[in-house]
Amino acid sequence: MPIAIDFRNRALTSLRNASFTALITMGLSTFSGLLVGWYVSQPPNSQKVEVKPEPILNGGFWGTVIGFLIGIGVVLNKTRELKDGSN
Repeated sequence: MPIAIDFRNRALTSLRNASFTALITMGLSTFSGLLVGWYVSQPPNSQKVEVKPEPILNGGFWGTVIGFLIGIGVVLNKTRELKDGSN
């Protein structure tokens, strides 16, 4: 029985690390999307122009979606590895 408990603990630790990596990936992707949206919404010259927030929010949204999908892929990949018995 201790072997099963040890395997469970290693699997949970491995899955927790994969989840943490997925959250970091999602955060970086969201931040990158916000930066891209901000860059796209900047006026081409230095005149004072009102900047609309829609491109920034769009960039953040798509960054979050892409990061979420990558994160889900990381966690599912780790789950598949654990199901197959490899660490």
